[in-house]
Amino acid sequence: WEGIERFLENILGGQRGVRRREVDVAGEEVRVLEQIPPTPGLNVRLTLDTELQAAAEQALKDRITLVNSQAGRIVTQQGVVIAMNPQTGEVLAMVSWPAYDNSRFARAIDVEYYLDVLEDPLRPLVNNAIKSLYPPGSIWKLVTAVGALEEDVIEPETRLFDGGELLLPNSYAPNDRAQDQRFVCWLPGGHGSVNMVEGIAWSCDVYFYQVGGGNPGRVSPQVLRENGLGIRDLFRYATAFGIGSELGIELPFENAGRMPDPDWKRRVYGESWSTGDTYNAAFGQGYVLVTPLQLINSVAAIANNGILYQPTIIREIYDEEGNIVQPFEPKILRTVNLDEVPEGDVIVLTLLEDMIIHGPNSLACTCEEDSEWYNPARCDPENYRSQVDIDPDPFTTDMREYRVHIPLNYTFNGGVCEPLRFATELNPYTPAFASTETLQVVREGMRAAVTIEGGTAKAANLSFVTVAGKTGTAEYCDDIARPLGLCVPGNWPAHAWFVAYAPYDTDPEIIIIGFVYNGGEGSQVALPVVVQTMEAYFRLKNERENLAREDAVASS
Repeated sequence: WEGIERFLENILGGQRGVRRREVDVAGEEVRVLEQIPPTPGLNVRLTLDTELQAAAEQALKDRITLVNSQAGRIVTQQGVVIAMNPQTGEVLAMVSWPAYDNSRFARAIDVEYYLDVLEDPLRPLVNNAIKSLYPPGSIWKLVTAVGALEEDVIEPETRLFDGGELLLPNSYAPNDRAQDQRFVCWLPGGHGSVNMVEGIAWSCDVYFYQVGGGNPGRVSPQVLRENGLGIRDLFRYATAFGIGSELGIELPFENAGRMPDPDWKRRVYGESWSTGDTYNAAFGQGYVLVTPLQLINSVAAIANNGILYQPTIIREIYDEEGNIVQPFEPKILRTVNLDEVPEGDVIVLTLLEDMIIHGPNSLACTCEEDSEWYNPARCDPENYRSQVDIDPDPFTTDMREYRVHIPLNYTFNGGVCEPLRFATELNPYTPAFASTETLQVVREGMRAAVTIEGGTAKAANLSFVTVAGKTGTAEYCDDIARPLGLCVPGNWPAHAWFVAYAPYDTDPEIIIIGFVYNGGEGSQVALPVVVQTMEAYFRLKNERENLAREDAVASS
């Protein structure tokens, strides 16, 4: 009992009938006191494309097999592939590997098989696409880029120099160069002179260190804002793209991800935030952790020009006679680009942002039963499935009225209400937005990654459709790597990531992310998974369109 069936049990299960009767001493029925007929459950049609799902799973398994074969040992056995429509949030494929055979549980519980699956150290019962957290690596540079451009940290055409490393002076011995902390680029010797589009295309680490955390004393403040974007602004943009909030997909146990800030580090580790922490956070390392679904959804909002949709796997809900009870409608989770909001409409913020802005008066605090500010009169359960209007915040008087989207079946039991969050240096808090011009520069960088010399995603340059993408190679040290002695400073293991959407030159219709646990280079391992899945998507689309044309001709 898992997945969509668990999440929608109250919809799918129906209601048992009731028959209460009076009987005599012999047990014979005297009369019927109450009789309520059973109510059949509703049915759900999913957004998943079974053929694309199979193709995505095969692409992932093929690459995992190849990686292990080339290494001559077991390097990886885990991965994720997600395909979405970036214009609606519909999930077309979601693969979490390793998986299990759910047909073994269709009629009864196969106890032996269940125990095998339960005790498997690779955790096939866990949907890694929505529950497991990983460092996003260089795909995260897209979020940093949006923030840096929007906050005027740097102009898109301005160039910074990458000599292969950035030296950060030791704050306790600033004149002792031997104690400088080295932050290196993945390319030995560096990329030289780099602008924003090239920084994304080449995935230049040193460029994003400087954009994220500055390079005081070496770069003029007229060229680059002294301390770069900074962790607090990076937090704002990460939050705008849904990090730190559940996205509301209709599956249980979704993880909200983690975007750290100085207060978080002080609470958890008792340490102050450092410039090095900001450098790491700027390119998706350090304490930043996301789910694959969060990462693809963030990039989808860049691809579609600034609307963060709620991911969904529900196409429609219908009754036993086939009548549609609830059709699918795209649901906006967060407005990222105000240009995309029709005149007169209110903008949409996340529950987390509402909590930071309004504190005790936010939905998260007034609707959370364990909260000391619980106020059921303000939090009507009938509104859970709709969008709830909230008063504008006095700190953002130039902002239009906003509302908070409440996903289907959402209950305020996730502990979102966090007094420490709205009582810290984050206040006053101004939600982050991105312009069409900013998002276009970032999209150009993703396209350049596929087309220009040195682009890290050139292998994704397909002949039949224009593709834009971003690679990611994320170093990690987790509970699996640590006992194996793999967490060697300077030589940590790495996960492989790649995300791409198409077509680039018109409204994109498909976005796909691939993740291979401990896969190494994203361009070598995750990219082929995404390309193979994207080829399958357009092949299936072409076949279906041809079949539809043939049927139309035959019936005319």
